Amino acid sequence: MMCLYKNLKEQGKEDLWWDYVQYVHMECFDYISTKCSQDGHKEIGVDIKDTQACIDNSFENGGKDKKMEENSMLKENAD
Repeated sequence: MMCLYKNLKEQGKEDLWWDYVQYVHMECFDYISTKCSQDGHKEIGVDIKDTQACIDNSFENGGKDKKMEENSMLKENAD
């Protein structure tokens, strides 16, 4: 979700973030699955490929092993 927010903010479409949040909370309740996120992206008219690219790029080795690689966005947020 951090990547979607970042991309929307960079595009000057930050208001769509709240539409996405509202959609996934109404449709997905406690668990936001890949399918639900894809549907949320469609709902606000945003290509999920841009979000996925941001996610992959936030890992040390491009997300090949997301369980073992350090994530720069999470690290920055924790710092």
